[in-house]
Amino acid sequence: MTVNDWTAFCGSDTAATELSVIDSIFKLGEISNIYKIWDSLVTESEVPVMVMFTQDGWPPCRYVRHVMDELDSKYTGRFKFYTLNVHEETGIAIRYDIFNVPTTIVFKGGDEMARVYGSNAMEVRRLVEQYV
Repeated sequence: MTVNDWTAFCGSDTAATELSVIDSIFKLGEISNIYKIWDSLVTESEVPVMVMFTQDGWPPCRYVRHVMDELDSKYTGRFKFYTLNVHEETGIAIRYDIFNVPTTIVFKGGDEMARVYGSNAMEVRRLVEQYV
């Protein structure tokens, strides 16, 4: 099993902030659906969730993704792991004040429990152990 890419769930590569004002009016239903999917996968999850906010091709993000893939294999069913590209889903990145990538957040019971900035693999592993 591997870490899940956010775009596979939302079904769109278009970020809300990339839409023009006119497009925003017509795509409003699609945008609100993205937040519903986020809520169902992350904030309403019955198990803890780790989300890495990333951008394509950035080496520190690839490194953390590798660590998350390992953790996903070890904690299948007890912890969920997702990545979210900040350039594709800027609305969610803004909601959580993501200014640097990678930023990794652990959610439990819908609440943010912890945050890791950068590619600190030891801290990512420690947080999974703490919140599993």
